[in-house]
Amino acid sequence: MNTTKPSYVFFVPSLEGGIGRITTHLALGMQAEGKKVEVWSASKASGYAFELQQKVKVRYIGKGSVRSSIFSLSRALKKYSPTSLISASFHANCVAIFVSIFTKTKTNFAIADHPSLDSALKEFSLIKRTMWMFLIFILYRFADKHIAVSKGVANAMSKFGRIKMSNISILPNPVITDKIFTDASVKINHPFFQNNKPVFLYVGRLSYEKDVSNLLYSFKKVQESIASHLIIIGDGPDRKDLEQIAKKINISDKISFLGHQDNPYPYFLQSDLLVLSSTREGLPTVLIEALALGLKVVSTDCPSGPSEILDNGTYGTLVKLGDSNAFAQSIVSTLNSSTPKVPKSELEKYTVKSAVLNYIKTLNINSR
Repeated sequence: MNTTKPSYVFFVPSLEGGIGRITTHLALGMQAEGKKVEVWSASKASGYAFELQQKVKVRYIGKGSVRSSIFSLSRALKKYSPTSLISASFHANCVAIFVSIFTKTKTNFAIADHPSLDSALKEFSLIKRTMWMFLIFILYRFADKHIAVSKGVANAMSKFGRIKMSNISILPNPVITDKIFTDASVKINHPFFQNNKPVFLYVGRLSYEKDVSNLLYSFKKVQESIASHLIIIGDGPDRKDLEQIAKKINISDKISFLGHQDNPYPYFLQSDLLVLSSTREGLPTVLIEALALGLKVVSTDCPSGPSEILDNGTYGTLVKLGDSNAFAQSIVSTLNSSTPKVPKSELEKYTVKSAVLNYIKTLNINSR
């Protein structure tokens, strides 16, 4: 356990979901490089916190929201004065920069956008969206470093924060680890893999921005050409509604809702195709994992991420948003096509080692 005062701190809303996993990879990777690292979370222990806190110091400085962590963050910065603080998500970014203005520490502040601001802000009412746009416009420019996980995310950061693209570092997330290959080799027993029919795989949150309802309607159309099955891994607020849709259009017996799986990777190896139906993304890790594990991919061409990962369709099929007919046709055609060969160099940039070294270089981390 790292018990010394930190040189580098990650400040996040929570250690759940994608940001939690990415933060865990980066913190452990930097510590492995000999850096003094801590993670400060605005939420209590959850998600990847239990794995991370066994090796890295994790401090819980809020009551569930980044707004609740303002005073605690200010006190922690004054007490520990880390060399750099790296925040993730626009909520945490705005709070971190706001606090930085008043604490007057020598800490360098780096802000990282994961989802695209363009899409993320659409979730809010007009009043809240206007408020956040104003805060981003005012505060983002005060950061010492600006990081985006993809070109699309960088474009949105530049647009809303009035940051020059030349001042934004595009650093892909650390996704590929040795562990996913080890985990993928675990044997699983699911009836869908025993009847010699194609199996399609969806892995992700079941919420409206993932547009899984469109996937279900597309899958219904696929049945007209190919008898097949769909495995859905993940949970979320839309699960019951999606189960009702599957029942309504008579495909319940062809779909398996498995909920959250600690180890989804064996399903990658045994499935024939991975599908992503999102209306927005930042840098969808599931596509990277699918390519690393040699799985064919069909994805909506949503902002942002899929087109960059799939090289504009070279390594997978991109489909127009909301078009269930096109999605169904693409699933059938991709299923019958050969698996694209992805160069090792394309995948290397998504490894933890590469991501950590890129962060170290970008943040000019030279001290211990």
